[in-house]
Amino acid sequence: MDNKDSQDTDIRHLFRQEALNDYDTTRAPELYALKGERYAGVDDSVWEKWDAGQRDFIGWSRGTATATKPYVEESMLRGDRLFAHRGNLTGNVLDVGGGWGLFRRWWKQSPDDRFVVHDPALERFLGGAPLLYRDLYGSVLEQPMTFVVGFGEELPYADESFQEFICAAALDHTMQPERVLAEGYRCLKPGGRVLVILHLEGVAGTEQTLKSSFGKRLLRALRHPLKAIRRIFRGPAHDHHMHHFTVAGVLALLEKAGFTGLEHRPYGENSGAVSFLGRKGM
Repeated sequence: MDNKDSQDTDIRHLFRQEALNDYDTTRAPELYALKGERYAGVDDSVWEKWDAGQRDFIGWSRGTATATKPYVEESMLRGDRLFAHRGNLTGNVLDVGGGWGLFRRWWKQSPDDRFVVHDPALERFLGGAPLLYRDLYGSVLEQPMTFVVGFGEELPYADESFQEFICAAALDHTMQPERVLAEGYRCLKPGGRVLVILHLEGVAGTEQTLKSSFGKRLLRALRHPLKAIRRIFRGPAHDHHMHHFTVAGVLALLEKAGFTGLEHRPYGENSGAVSFLGRKGM
């Protein structure tokens, strides 16, 4: 990439200048890597639990990287339906925990807009999206994106830098979800939009444990027999989540962070996932 392209896609202007010192930018504009391994203000016990869960999650994601074509197509359809309701992503987008940046599918980019994935899992950037995702998402994954290795609890960006803040299937993996949402709120421009997507054990918000009833687990196994067989041979699953939320709990966290105009809707029929939408006040 030549110097002109690097200047055209660099995101330094989105950073707080003092925060740039904490990042290795030698691979910019594609990659900004946090120099330290953790952030201040978190207990060792919490950090150790998160670190173990993160390693489990990376291992699990490698094992499910060969997702079936129907699974990926259904995921894309869920997104199509959601963004038909809320409108496409516009402006500068901050996707915390965004992995491969799949939400670029629903991003209407202008020349000056930037898409930033802020994620602690450098492995997702280095490995890239699996072939099936690259085939189905196509040229979407060729749109410019910067991967910033870091934590959602301590975002390095200047106040009011983004029009969109996304945290999809990630808030329950964070050490301090309340702090993540507060940081996202700070980084949004007035009127900016938030999108949180989470898989919840009870869509009505009545369960907070991963331990479903036997009937639910049996029904799930009958619907997806190959997955059930693979689980048997892999042995008992490890819970790599830090938190288990209810609908009411997520709404309360978003409201506490300052977001208004909150709504929630199923993210895919019978999927157990819920999307939460809101805005930062003007």
